[in-house]
Amino acid sequence: MEYLKELQRHFAELSAPTPGQLQQAIQACRFTADFARTFATEPEGLPYGKNILWTSDTVQAVVIHLPAHSATYIHDHGESVGCA
Repeated sequence: MEYLKELQRHFAELSAPTPGQLQQAIQACRFTADFARTFATEPEGLPYGKNILWTSDTVQAVVIHLPAHSATYIHDHGESVGCA
């Protein structure tokens, strides 16, 4: 799929990305609503769906789907840095 090739092209070059570099990579991919519909998954065992699209030693690209009228607890992910 072209979306995944685009994602890999922009994220593969990141080795120790800053939040700004992650934001630039996300914006460079020009994701659309069609992208979100294609990769969103329904929740199973959690209040949200999670679809891991790509992983390297330092970067993980994930689509999170939080359905309308659902909620999840505020939580962190340790020392990781992320963009939404």
